[in-house]
Order: sequence, then structure tokens, then C-alpha cells
Amino acid sequence: MPEALRLVGFTVSTLDDVFGVRPVEDVEWIHYADDHNMVVACKDDRIRRRPLEKRALFYSSLRVLCLTNGHLRREQQAACFRHNIDGIVRQLRHPGPWVLGVQESRVQVLRIYPVD
Repeated sequence: MPEALRLVGFTVSTLDDVFGVRPVEDVEWIHYADDHNMVVACKDDRIRRRPLEKRALFYSSLRVLCLTNGHLRREQQAACFRHNIDGIVRQLRHPGPWVLGVQESRVQVLRIYPVD
């Protein structure tokens, strides 16, 4: 996915760029990205449903671009971002927290569920 975002003009840092080559828990990168006012991209919209991750998202100001189909080839991922770039840029003007589902034909703000 990093290359797909670069192809539509974003400057991209990967987890490996930031943390080195090691396993990184979702909660760790969520806190880091929030502390550094980053926009993040992922391919797993379940992140907003898992207890620890949803708590971290709910209490952050994070802005997340999320491909809702994580099984797309690189070219298809790039096409999703390219096709929806105007909607993505519009949403980036809004403060977080939010998760923007990026689909093949549209973007949609996905609810971040309240913490139980």
C-alpha cells in the first residue's frame, strides 16, 4: 500500500521506517501517529472494533485512511486512492478521530465505536 499512496502524491513512511524491522502492536503505532499528528493508512477496518485498538482510536485525534478490501493487488489499491483522491483530500480537512473507508468507487466515514 505505501507505493499506492506514493503514486497519488502522498509522502509515506512505513512502520519499518519509523520503528525499524520489528513487530509493532497496533496500539503502539496508533499512539505514535497520534502524538506526531500523522495520517495513517491501513488495510484492516477491523481495527476500529478490536477492544484495545478501538480504545486507542476513540481517545485519539487520529485520521485513518483504510482500504476496506485488504485483498486488492497493488495496482487496484492505487486505483482506489486515485479514484477517490478528491474525497480523501476533503476529509483530511476535518479533525480526527475518524476512519475513512476507501473503496473502489467511493469513500465513507466509518464509525469509531464507543469504548465499552
